[in-house]
Amino acid sequence: MKQNPRIDSKLLSKLLRELEIKSHYIYALISGLPKAHFYLYRFFDHAGKVEGCENPAQNTFSVGEFFERCDTFHPEDDFGIYFAVRLDRIDSRRAEDYTDRICIETRRDATIGQVHEYLSIFLESYCEKCLRENRPFVPTSAMVERFGFTTDDLEPLLKLLNRYNETARKMLRAEYAALKKLDFIRLEEQERQRAMNL
Repeated sequence: MKQNPRIDSKLLSKLLRELEIKSHYIYALISGLPKAHFYLYRFFDHAGKVEGCENPAQNTFSVGEFFERCDTFHPEDDFGIYFAVRLDRIDSRRAEDYTDRICIETRRDATIGQVHEYLSIFLESYCEKCLRENRPFVPTSAMVERFGFTTDDLEPLLKLLNRYNETARKMLRAEYAALKKLDFIRLEEQERQRAMNL
């Protein structure tokens, strides 16, 4: 037996069903995120004898796609659970441990607790990215409908998103305050103000 066996489709299905029951807001969130940000990746297609990287489109699944195909996977197919977010600019204080992708790929780590932990890491960057793009990641009525959140999901979801959005806002405010002190920006602003007062 392998020392750190990977996640097969049976275990992955069980984990996702447990999430759906015990942490529905997390399940709905990962189910509703685009595949660019959350996906399930098959490392090797045993039926077709093809490495996942040889045909990534055929081996990358949303939660819905995984369940649609679940019965067709070979018993030895193994999967990883990926969270991904690419920031356009990385703060130098975070550069050493920055990665645009984190994943759960061993049976030992395929737990609800680990999904929660990785989702938190993901949301820290994702909320920042959304704020930088001027489209905050907040639960609007359209988002609630699109993701399928229930009324019971809203309180823990709001708590989670408020925490990461506030952290991102504080960081962006500090960044803005630091930039305003630069001479060329300060002088340009003074010139703009003078021109407006003429």
